[in-house]
Amino acid sequence: MKPERILTVEASDSLNFLLYVHNYAKQEKHCYPYIPGNPWNLQEQSILRPLLQQLWNETLADSTYPSLPIDHQKERFRSLFCDEISFEYCLDTFYSWWGSMAGSMAIERFVDQDSHNSLYTFSF
Repeated sequence: MKPERILTVEASDSLNFLLYVHNYAKQEKHCYPYIPGNPWNLQEQSILRPLLQQLWNETLADSTYPSLPIDHQKERFRSLFCDEISFEYCLDTFYSWWGSMAGSMAIERFVDQDSHNSLYTFSF
């Protein structure tokens, strides 16, 4: 069994953004965020997967973790995308959900349900 990473409200924006990009790249229905049509131009899977793992490990090892917001680390995450527009649109959608009351309430409600154990997972 592969190790999994689970979204948590206590985790930094950085780790949750990496989970968000990872799940988007999988394009599985019923896995948040599922956005048909692939509007964001991510790196190819052969580049993306090792890069996500590297960024995950670097984020955990960083002395500023978990307090430094993504806006102060944009250069770190740009490499996941093939172009600036895709990166900015992805970041906007992430913040519109993650930074909103609706996103917080959705996580709280999800965590309160005994039948669920993760909102989305990250496995290498």
